[in-house]
Amino acid sequence: MTEIVFLVEDAPEGGYTARALGESIFTEADDLQSLREMVKNAVNCHYDDRENRPKIIRLHIVRVINFYFFQIMLRQLENQVFQL
Repeated sequence: MTEIVFLVEDAPEGGYTARALGESIFTEADDLQSLREMVKNAVNCHYDDRENRPKIIRLHIVRVINFYFFQIMLRQLENQVFQL
């Protein structure tokens, strides 16, 4: 394996979680810099054999934005504009 991809998301209680796609590797940390180190350590622990260890670790950072809230705010603003 030459590359492994981790899905990084905001943790509900704060900080970040990282989950490997296609492998059973999971870790978490308070900030992104710490998370990078935790991911490296988790990969090293998961792959005992250095030759089979992925050469590239990719972090795919996903942020979820609540568009429903923004749609409600936009409707309220539109209603205010039309009421003028």
